[in-house]
Amino acid sequence: MALDLHRQPGMARIRSALLVLALAIGALAPVHAEAQRLGAVSAAVHGGGGSHGGGSFGGGGYRGGGRGYGYGNGGYGWSMGQRAPWVSLYYPYYFGYGGTMVRRDALTRDRTFDGPDVIGIVDASAGYVLDGVVRGQISARVRLANILDVEARYGAYFEMTDDVIRELGLGRLAALFPVVSEGEVQMRAGVLGLVYHDAAGPELGYGGALELDVYPVSPLVIRAEASAGVVGQAVFVDARATVGMQIDRGELYVGWQVFAVNPFDPGGATLHGPVAGVRVWIS
Repeated sequence: MALDLHRQPGMARIRSALLVLALAIGALAPVHAEAQRLGAVSAAVHGGGGSHGGGSFGGGGYRGGGRGYGYGNGGYGWSMGQRAPWVSLYYPYYFGYGGTMVRRDALTRDRTFDGPDVIGIVDASAGYVLDGVVRGQISARVRLANILDVEARYGAYFEMTDDVIRELGLGRLAALFPVVSEGEVQMRAGVLGLVYHDAAGPELGYGGALELDVYPVSPLVIRAEASAGVVGQAVFVDARATVGMQIDRGELYVGWQVFAVNPFDPGGATLHGPVAGVRVWIS
């Protein structure tokens, strides 16, 4: 049985919520698109056979900072009978420490503190794509003892052409592993699977991802991420850079986001523009 993502009630609610979120920022700029950018994306992904208007809405897919080597029963640097030299923090700049972890011998408080074994990070953002497309995205990430990050993400683009709101969605599931893990700098690399959908139907994809988090001084947070791979019949590149302010467990950020299909092909399409959002650490 074919999966029709446009008829799934859960997906409809998510798409409706993302539309409201995206229009909150899109209201600050013109929403009418002269060129059907989503149609160009659809045509590239479906190999020229996609709907040149994208999907029609209602007509019938991202970070926190790293944890650092070495703590707990699975962390790097741990050995039987020894405490790990690094202690993970509940969120960036916790208790005035730098970044997302601190060396145990630098603790000014309880030195038996081991930090959380599992951290959740929830992210919601909205953006405006130049030439009249708005975008919303939500994601949820689970960080397991600095061994593995697992993130589920769904983003949707909305474009108004000829008084019709057209949309496409892109969901992904990523597994990321620490490459560099220090108190103020973390880098992760991994693999991801994609599900793209619009009015012409769903397409599957895969790719690789790289993330960098920098915590130079409280409360500043600098993040950059990039992923690339194949979705349907097209090559894609997805990248975002943000600067944020950490306030207790939450972070408010602004930045720039780019999503491109077949970026070096005359028949490709690029969606790029400013983005703003909030990220919350749960532990």
